[in-house]
Amino acid sequence: LQATWFFAWFSLDQRRIEAKRDGAFPCYVHQNYTPNEISQKNYLQTMMKSLANLIMKPVVKIGLILGTLGLLGVSIWGNIELRQEFNPIWFLPPDSYLAQWHQFNEKFYPTSGEKVNVFMGDLQLPTELYKLDAMHKELADQTDIITSVHSWYTGFCDYMDKNFPNDGAVMNMTEDVFSTRLTQYLYSPHGSQFRFLFTFDSAIECGKPAPTIQLGMMDFQHRLMDGPKEQIPAMNRVKRIFETKNFSGTVFPMATGYASWETDEIISVELYRNILLAILCIFFTTWILLFNFVACIQVLMCVVLTLVNVAGFMHFWGLTIDTVSSVYLIISIGLCVDYSAHIAHAFMMATGTRQERVKDALYKIGPAVLNGGFSTFLAFVLLGGSRSHVFQSFFKIFLLVVIFGLYNGLIFLPIVLSFLGPRSYNECLNSKSSHNKNSDHINGEELNPLKPMIPATGGSSTDPLKPIIKAGSEVPAYNHHHLANNQSHQDNHQNNDESHSRLLQQQQNNDAATGIRSDHVL
Repeated sequence: LQATWFFAWFSLDQRRIEAKRDGAFPCYVHQNYTPNEISQKNYLQTMMKSLANLIMKPVVKIGLILGTLGLLGVSIWGNIELRQEFNPIWFLPPDSYLAQWHQFNEKFYPTSGEKVNVFMGDLQLPTELYKLDAMHKELADQTDIITSVHSWYTGFCDYMDKNFPNDGAVMNMTEDVFSTRLTQYLYSPHGSQFRFLFTFDSAIECGKPAPTIQLGMMDFQHRLMDGPKEQIPAMNRVKRIFETKNFSGTVFPMATGYASWETDEIISVELYRNILLAILCIFFTTWILLFNFVACIQVLMCVVLTLVNVAGFMHFWGLTIDTVSSVYLIISIGLCVDYSAHIAHAFMMATGTRQERVKDALYKIGPAVLNGGFSTFLAFVLLGGSRSHVFQSFFKIFLLVVIFGLYNGLIFLPIVLSFLGPRSYNECLNSKSSHNKNSDHINGEELNPLKPMIPATGGSSTDPLKPIIKAGSEVPAYNHHHLANNQSHQDNHQNNDESHSRLLQQQQNNDAATGIRSDHVL
């Protein structure tokens, strides 16, 4: 749109200015228009000039560097304390009945831990009872993450030991005995609570062997855990217990909280991976555009510093790492690079000492960078009054991006450039030109492509076309491939019976055509 729509209107407005038409009423043409004195002043450039003069003072530099380091320390502390937590309840309108119900339920009826249901489908029982027994024992041993296991299997084993001790071990029962005893247990006072947790291929009847089990359930209780750093390892440990048993059917745990825990696990991996990829993309893009490795590293440093500041102050503003904030953090990387990249490019274009180039960069491009940050702020400022979690997170994160991006781009980066700024483009070009000029000299003498590599010896003749081959002597074979214009020469030798004068005349003609003196040829 900027290259098409905006540029088209910009061209029309420029024609209006050249025609001296009024901005509000284009039909009116000014005869003797004098621009307003206030409109001809650039107050932002004046402000940036004053800012540049201020931050270039040694005392101010030291103070700002210490302040930036202190701000970095606070941000690192905030990053350490920043929680990774995803709660779907946050997406509900805060004043809705459902959101208030969850709020009061959590306040007055807090849970002691997540309850997990285990679904077991199409198991080959009693053949796989030994796997079921090993699974229960492992779950009972996880006392650091599980408080209790509530299962029909443990009650069935106690029922068999108490009422049918002569039947032997439960895991050694035949299919007929198991079906009969299971029906008796499910209709007993203790086992009747589990009867509705089974799905059979036909209706179960008291006094008859139990039909084939299609689905069974059990549950256990997690301990109360402190966030994803404890929840995700506990969930993965439980899943490994079921996976290692290699049941013939399908056995898996499911809980309401596991959905959020799974989301937290994905975020913890993909957030840092995507941030790293975004930073790498910015590094190569900035390197291509600035075409200076030192300047690219300094811009990247400001981007990382801004990202650390934003993430740290997210904690102090009550935000957590969730699906919404993760997206906004990754997007913010592309926004905060603008503030630093423009300053670095203007610094590379300026000439003079480092401090002079910093002042020139802030004076020329500083107002545009400040206007860009302020216009970005105006784009989302109205979201500050929203009560939606998505819009509140957007407002808070992007406000932090604008504040810290402008600070690091307009204040901290110029200070770094005043100490460690790379050479300007003009200086690099002049240095390269000087190097090329020096390479055209050998031992202090300028190379001349037409100067003979081996000087003529003997004689003091001043005739430049005087041959060095005497009449009557044999002419050895030679070639002209060393001549400057790389033009092919006819180098065929004449027969010995031809006159030497004709050969010498041909040599002189060829040399005259190429601009080389004949006495240069050996």
